[in-house]
Amino acid sequence: MFKAILKIIGFGAKGVIKGSIAALIQSKIVIVKAGSLFAKLTSLAMRA
Repeated sequence: MFKAILKIIGFGAKGVIKGSIAALIQSKIVIVKAGSLFAKLTSLAMRA
């Protein structure tokens, strides 16, 4: 269920989904730091 929520927000199996809320957030962050919440959510969504 958590993975479904991530996908709705815009964190997909291949990375951030174009046009999503996550993409908008990423555009505002500009440089995503390793270990940040955004990076962790991206990693979780990309796991098989």
